[in-house]
Amino acid sequence: MRLGSGLRAAARPCSARSVSAIGLAVIAFAVSGCDRAPERAGATPSGPPGVADPSSVSVHHLSGTALGTTWNVRVVSEAADFDRSSTTRTIEETLRALDQIYSTWRSDSELSELNVHPAAERIEVSDPLGEVLQIALDLAAATEGAFDPTVLPVLLIQPPRVSTAPTAEALSSARSRVDFRKIESLGEDSVRKLSSETAIELSAVAKGYCVDAVSYVLFASGFESHLVEIGGEVLCRGQKPGEQPWRIAIEAPPPTGSERNQNAAMGDSGVQRIVELRDRAQATSGHYRQFVQSGGASRSHIVDARSGETPVDGPISVSVSAPTCAVADGLATALMVVPESGVEAVLERFGRGGVEVLAIYRDGDGAKVRERDFRFD
Repeated sequence: MRLGSGLRAAARPCSARSVSAIGLAVIAFAVSGCDRAPERAGATPSGPPGVADPSSVSVHHLSGTALGTTWNVRVVSEAADFDRSSTTRTIEETLRALDQIYSTWRSDSELSELNVHPAAERIEVSDPLGEVLQIALDLAAATEGAFDPTVLPVLLIQPPRVSTAPTAEALSSARSRVDFRKIESLGEDSVRKLSSETAIELSAVAKGYCVDAVSYVLFASGFESHLVEIGGEVLCRGQKPGEQPWRIAIEAPPPTGSERNQNAAMGDSGVQRIVELRDRAQATSGHYRQFVQSGGASRSHIVDARSGETPVDGPISVSVSAPTCAVADGLATALMVVPESGVEAVLERFGRGGVEVLAIYRDGDGAKVRERDFRFD
């Protein structure tokens, strides 16, 4: 059986086999302005013949909603007749095609069809689904199951999907159906489930892949310099006018041990660090934005798949910079369920190079935070 036969062509070029060019609480901003009007570079032309006049280059801001969140794109263009409507339409079509693949809220998505598919049969999958699933499975192996794409049965019985915390019996039953080793890869384009109860959730990687996909579409359309942000995950290509870098601010966690009001404005606690990105992605995950109060305790949207509970010995925030947003997004989530002492081992087992990690931990009573940096080249 072939799943995802309705995949639109716009999403297909993101396959790693055909494309080599290709959290929360991340604020993407352009240094020379963040308003919706095109940004104009104020420098006078001074470059050699053949170099674009900086004063003729604009940064166009496009935005919308998709995948249950918001997206923002900044495109650097010399064209006086930049087609905003056409570019927006292309982005929206790409995101709709990918939502049709990854959504667990849609019964007709490729992933939902995979989740109800019988065990033991060979299932062909589209390139976007296969690539994201492989990253998730590699992360599961690297974290020894703390991160697990088959955690959906546990998530379905926990807030915010339901109003109350699960009973011990219900949680135990759900956990018995979680095991990434029950998904068998059969090559580049097919998988097999070893249990009919296995259900997959890929949002920890898929949103980052969608960022990569939009970036690819823009690059293929001739926009070599751009910024793509979806739900806080960012990828930057090239640079802004005047050879200025894209700069990304990582939000500081709340200064006390109590979790922040989820409705508070993004960035209201200040900036932890500013990073400059060129041809790299940045993703952040954290406990202090998406959580619910249940049973007298705060429950995060991120759980250790082995216990079904929010870990108490992990970081409060992880930001990852990587060559692709799919890897950055997946690692940022996976490292949230890894204790500080285990981060380096996870990066080594995962094996993707060019990764930089900023993990933030609470000390003592939680009134102070500290940073720790990790790298894997």
